[in-house]
Amino acid sequence: MSPTIPPFTITGYYGSFAYDYCTREWASYPSTVNTLLFEPLDDFGYAGTNGGFSITGYHGTENDLVFPSEFLGKPVVAVSDNAFYADDTLHSVAFPNTIIRIGNNAFAYCEALTSITAVGNSDPAFAVGNVNYIGQNAFRECHELEPDCLYLNANQIKNNAFTGVPVKGVVVYNRTAELSGSPFGYVDQHDGTFTKYPGFTVTGFSNTTAQTYAENNSFPFIPLDGTDFTYEINGGEATVTGYNLDEKAVTVPLSFEGCPVVEIAPSVFSGKRMNSVKLPCCLERLCDSAFRDCKNLVKVEYYDDEGSTRSALRMIERKAFSGCTSLMYYRVFRDSDRLEVIGDYAFENCVSFGPVYGFHFEEIPETVTYIGEGAFIGCIMNHAKIFNRKVVLGDYCIGFKYDENGDPQRCLYSESVMTVYCFENSTAHRYCDTFGLTARFMKSYGDVNHDFDVTIDDVTAMQKYIAKLTDFDDYQMSVADMNNDKKINIIDATIIQKVLAGIKDYKEYFEPKG
Repeated sequence: MSPTIPPFTITGYYGSFAYDYCTREWASYPSTVNTLLFEPLDDFGYAGTNGGFSITGYHGTENDLVFPSEFLGKPVVAVSDNAFYADDTLHSVAFPNTIIRIGNNAFAYCEALTSITAVGNSDPAFAVGNVNYIGQNAFRECHELEPDCLYLNANQIKNNAFTGVPVKGVVVYNRTAELSGSPFGYVDQHDGTFTKYPGFTVTGFSNTTAQTYAENNSFPFIPLDGTDFTYEINGGEATVTGYNLDEKAVTVPLSFEGCPVVEIAPSVFSGKRMNSVKLPCCLERLCDSAFRDCKNLVKVEYYDDEGSTRSALRMIERKAFSGCTSLMYYRVFRDSDRLEVIGDYAFENCVSFGPVYGFHFEEIPETVTYIGEGAFIGCIMNHAKIFNRKVVLGDYCIGFKYDENGDPQRCLYSESVMTVYCFENSTAHRYCDTFGLTARFMKSYGDVNHDFDVTIDDVTAMQKYIAKLTDFDDYQMSVADMNNDKKINIIDATIIQKVLAGIKDYKEYFEPKG
């Protein structure tokens, strides 16, 4: 008699070769090995697709699911055909913004399903995420899925995708959406016939597929024309509170109802697929997460009616551009003389930011008084030039990236740490000493009394020198020669006065030493 060997356990993922191996018929065939046991590493099932993974199902016990954004280092981009078909226990699902496809029958007949949202957002995932394909019967007969209205931005919405979902209407933001068959507005009577939901309306842009669908099916049509943006007016100033489209090139208006646009509210463009945006020069605040995870965004520019690009922006708040991994061209640091705050993690993981256009270092204007924690963590910058001697610098704000454990580590450029050009004994100098970065000291032309500031006192000191009432040492002589003509005279004193008056650009008169 052969000895009995205990069950052998193989650990792996659902849908993987390990899972298939353990569930084959021969794997439990009577032998000296009683059986093969499968121990899952993850409750979701996966299949490879389009450079990423598709979720094929769920094998755990939770009823409220948050789908992962990646698996084995690749993005989760889809929900497979039939993945949750007739799952009568599923209650809610939150999609990451990596999901672009919902397969045929993916959630059909999930009669306990009440909500489909985007991760971290209570709005419908069909509107705020990146979903561009909703398959045939995808949510058919999800009777408990009861939003007041469907908000859809997908490129393709297939037949019966929302048949049997009790809503009052649909808003179609995509001007060229393919609406196959009858994707919404109908109830299956289960006798071969379909009836319309009473009072169902279709909202969309004039002369688009949404209007055609409404007319062909005799649904009332409500035009969206002129409502690309939503906004609020307060005290004669406008705040952009929403963006209803997902165009590649976006221009934010200069004003609404005659009131200048001064603010972009939190998360207005978060996750959108734009690749360029023009912002009004009058804009003063970019609020939390305004453009967060706009992964296709390459270019941000400013404009006004007169062709100016000078920005009035004062505040870039927390995570405003976090995760904008394609961002390469952003002129606010060069075209702003009012910027004061760069918030925590404002440009986190903007891995393309900086060198592509030759900006191997960023110049942080003198007006900036606060650079938040992790503001530029993960950015590709090998130099920075910081003009404000007293700027508050948060931990890991410049010169760091995340390691494999998600902890900050210093960036290395050609085996060297980042170089920060700053003033001796400034807060930036202390930051470099604290975090092990290289500080190289700038010389400030006009600072003849060496108090680390350029003021009217320096003009007075120069006037005394010109009147031969005092002498200058070598350092004072070098910083007093504003026009570099090897002479100290009234012309140099006048230049400082123009700098103080804002007539001359102060940055012309700073330089790195050595």
